[in-house]
Amino acid sequence: MPRNSEPEKLRNPESEIIYTVVDFRSPYREGSLRTIELVGVPGLRLKNGRCVVPEKTQRFFDSLLVGTLFGLSIRVRDCNFRQLKIWLYDTHTKREERGYEVPSINNRDLPIASTVPSSKLEAIYVLDNELTGPEYH
Repeated sequence: MPRNSEPEKLRNPESEIIYTVVDFRSPYREGSLRTIELVGVPGLRLKNGRCVVPEKTQRFFDSLLVGTLFGLSIRVRDCNFRQLKIWLYDTHTKREERGYEVPSINNRDLPIASTVPSSKLEAIYVLDNELTGPEYH
């Protein structure tokens, strides 16, 4: 999650900012990757208790990340993942202030550098989940 990022209040000053989970389903019949789950997507809890993610936020993640991953999963040989789970979080926010848990990073996880210099993205890690087969290489 980029530093100092907060979703718009959707013209409702009484809405509460939350970080929620959004499931994206592949629009393609080809490929084995069917769902991508994003944890920590900024959203709002409305006065009536309903949780929503602004359409603009959904489109941002869909075009920047999710759509690209679904497309690539079709073209990458031996991609047999059925689901990806991605955690978004601000590294400067204290754990107790975040409102949700994130996995621990260890020395078996694969760091990937951002290729977009203007991005506020600090780090990407592929968690190994103790995989030992060809899917980890």
